[in-house]
Amino acid sequence: MHHILQYLPQDKRNPRAWIGLAILLSYFLVYTILNVLSSSLVDLDEQAILNQDPESLLIMQGVSQILIFIVLALLLTYLLLRYDVKLFFARLSGTEVALTFLVSAGAIVVISALGSWNMELDFGDGSFAAFSRKMEDQLKIVTEHITDFRSTKHFLIALIAVAVIPAVSEELLFRGLLQPLLSQVIRNHHVAIWLTGILFSAIHLQFYGFFPRMLLGVAFGYLYYWSGKLSLAMLAHFFNNAFALILLAMAQAEVIPLEVDDMNQSAPWPIVLVCTILVAFLLVRFKRLYPNEA
Repeated sequence: MHHILQYLPQDKRNPRAWIGLAILLSYFLVYTILNVLSSSLVDLDEQAILNQDPESLLIMQGVSQILIFIVLALLLTYLLLRYDVKLFFARLSGTEVALTFLVSAGAIVVISALGSWNMELDFGDGSFAAFSRKMEDQLKIVTEHITDFRSTKHFLIALIAVAVIPAVSEELLFRGLLQPLLSQVIRNHHVAIWLTGILFSAIHLQFYGFFPRMLLGVAFGYLYYWSGKLSLAMLAHFFNNAFALILLAMAQAEVIPLEVDDMNQSAPWPIVLVCTILVAFLLVRFKRLYPNEA
């Protein structure tokens, strides 16, 4: 397997693993606190957002992802852990790409049901519920504006900013660094995968979509754990985000009989059940590609 544990000393007390984990968790904590404070203290001006060029907003979003996630990941990789970042970008076979595509397509349907359920959760009337709803409303305003595609160029910029850059940056930091460092420290791959999935979802501060994002993070984590190829998790992440953008663009262009407002609705349950079985079968098939992952 080509992942970080192979290149770190296999010692639970390894200081580099502890330091790297401490830096990552501290960074996530500060990042989350700043986001909570900015969202709580500043009311989003909807009209000001709508007056901005959506393509410029997408470019800003992509650049911020690079600065916030990729730069930190590269610094930790080169300066603290001291190994070649090219190990994260292993070549993929045609079978791996095809299976990843099918798993991602099926997961879109499964996640639609989980997302619909998550959106209906009642968080009560307290401050957490108010904050969660405010974050969801702000996200909706921004998302609808930047994904109201007006040209092919606009769509391609969105594809890069929403699918390509997050797939590389978030997988590099969460699955490439956080997950193996947690595994190194707590000595349990499965706990590390689930903890990483929880943190991956929590840092987005979108609790009406918490469980679908957490489950996706866990799925990405297992793909990396089984294969030892972070590029596989990146590809799955890209497919997931890209599918959503493509469906949205096709709905806006009336290429498919789907209303944009229905994009967040669950697929019919018979289809969800079939896709769940299909995704489970494909994941088992995926795991069998790597019989020596242990």
